[in-house]
Amino acid sequence: MTTESTSPKKETTTKKGIFKAFLSFVISKAFVAQLVIAMFVTIIIIGGTILSLNLYTNHGHKMSAPDFTGLSIAEANSLAKDRSLQYTVIDSIYLADVPKGTVADQSPKPDFKIKKGRKLFLTMRTFNPEQVKMPKVSDVSFVQAKADLLSYGLYVSSIRYINQKYEDHVYAQTYNGKPIDPGTEIEKGTGIDLVLGTGNINRRTYIPVILGMNKLNAYNSATDALLNIGRIRYDETVKTVKDSAKARIYKQTPVPSDYLTIEPGAAISVWMTTSKSRIKIAKIAAEEERSRVPEVIITTDSTVVEE
Repeated sequence: MTTESTSPKKETTTKKGIFKAFLSFVISKAFVAQLVIAMFVTIIIIGGTILSLNLYTNHGHKMSAPDFTGLSIAEANSLAKDRSLQYTVIDSIYLADVPKGTVADQSPKPDFKIKKGRKLFLTMRTFNPEQVKMPKVSDVSFVQAKADLLSYGLYVSSIRYINQKYEDHVYAQTYNGKPIDPGTEIEKGTGIDLVLGTGNINRRTYIPVILGMNKLNAYNSATDALLNIGRIRYDETVKTVKDSAKARIYKQTPVPSDYLTIEPGAAISVWMTTSKSRIKIAKIAAEEERSRVPEVIITTDSTVVEE
């Protein structure tokens, strides 16, 4: 019986031969060429994938939301197609100073940065005023009263303070200067005036920035700060009712400030325009003014007192 065996020397020689052959293949022109091709193809695949995702999601490409307010449905549809956007009508409201059948409000707001293909949500002005029943918002807090009015499609058009014990408690609800009873039929979108208690503490409130807002949003922002919108003036760009629906505030007085304080119930006078450049300049100027205005008290009779 013959037994074959491999010597350690022969095994070492075999391994060296395999390694040498592998090394020769790795450094050969054929392997290097295949490796370069593989890397090139990989880069193309990864780059193409990233490019496709960027094109699909419009990565880094944003635009300013166009202004749909004051447009009819046909005009809104044309504008949306032109800007590669989508829209849906989510609500309708009756506003006396907005033309029938036009866009009264939108979200996101005009000039807000969005991507192509974004869906905007529009609120239309009804052709015929929808009637709602006036809710009971007296004998509750102002915050609760305002929320209840909004849920009925109404809003707070002004607040007036009387000397009563409970601070910001609603003592009366009025419309056109007269009390309005709960259950009374009233047009949706109507502004309601509220009478609040002063409480026993002298207070001051901040002046909100309402530049760039339309009237409805300005009313909501002002009353959030327990203030009113006073006199409204229009510049030369506002010539029609449709223009007034598109107009935005470019000036307010008192100006918004980090130092300016004002008594609750005071009024903010506003100036409105359809000029986007005028509104933009006003916003920049207002930010600069915030740091320069001295601290003052503005009383409800518009008296300014330096502190």
